[in-house]
Amino acid sequence: MAVFKLIGMNEVNVFRNWALNIISSLSFLVSSSSFASNVVHGQIAIFQDTNPISIEVVLPEFSGGVLQNKLIHFAKLPENIKSDNKGCFCFDLNDERFAFVHTYYYATKALEYYNAVFLKLGLPLLHDLEINLSKDVSLPTTGGYATIKTMVLAYPRPALDISILAHEIGHFVHFNAAGQEIFGNADGKTNMEGVQNLGIHEGTANLLSALFTGSSQIGKAGGFSFDIDNFIRFPDLLISKREAKVRLLAEPIILQNYPAFAMKGLKKLKSIDADLIQSENYALPDPYLSSSVINQPLWRATFQFGIERIKLLYIKTISELRTFSSYSDLANALLKNAKLMNVSLYETLKNDYQVRGLHLTE
Repeated sequence: MAVFKLIGMNEVNVFRNWALNIISSLSFLVSSSSFASNVVHGQIAIFQDTNPISIEVVLPEFSGGVLQNKLIHFAKLPENIKSDNKGCFCFDLNDERFAFVHTYYYATKALEYYNAVFLKLGLPLLHDLEINLSKDVSLPTTGGYATIKTMVLAYPRPALDISILAHEIGHFVHFNAAGQEIFGNADGKTNMEGVQNLGIHEGTANLLSALFTGSSQIGKAGGFSFDIDNFIRFPDLLISKREAKVRLLAEPIILQNYPAFAMKGLKKLKSIDADLIQSENYALPDPYLSSSVINQPLWRATFQFGIERIKLLYIKTISELRTFSSYSDLANALLKNAKLMNVSLYETLKNDYQVRGLHLTE
């Protein structure tokens, strides 16, 4: 009898624990199935060097429609963009629909990435970006803006270059952080001030792209690139706009994959050389490349001080910098904020900007 009671109590305890585990498991399954109902899968590309490799990922949740949420939507979706019988938006790498899934994933992730910084800084969050996406096999991946809220992207292959997408989103981040679409002092691009003004706009987009993708090269998947990790001494050791164009058109992959683009570029060079005003303009430094004078020290600092700190420093600075006419203006604004954040970061950046020939007051 005593033995029976002892065994009985153990059995009761075992049963009770088993029952509690079952209840707990059922609760988990209910919550999991509820959660899983919102999970959507799709295929995107990652790049091995410049070669796209398709992988399956969980897509950001849709709201308001297919491949749409409060952060982004497309101007127009292709026909028949729906999931397969497993609920996956899985398309071949050469299928036009792949580009939309691929872009939706990366664009949403990029905006979430920078919204985390906006939240810390108390800035109005990024939202409602419209992307007008189209295929154009005559060009590498290219981008621009129709309006501040409407981004235009053209791609030669559905696995479009993510660094170019991130570059254009970098402009969107910049404009929203600063609170105005057009800012800075220089109206044109035909003098040194204009070069630096444009360089700050384009250099900002390049830096923000690099911080998101983790690569200092912008446009590499298209066969050519701007690399923000270049030593520039301003105003010496600079590549002219003409030389930058010559180098681009000399890239073998450009000649091979985009011959019409290359021929048009060569004709443009001839017209530039034949026109005194244009040739003087193109003798000025290239703004995309010269912006490395700002970006290289920041990029190098990410390895010592972390990407999160550099993101915070840069976005805080551009949100406060309403007018500027030179790289030195931006460098001084960055140093002012770096001094408040971390003395070692301030000293590192100050030394690097001095070496690069910028005029510092901080």
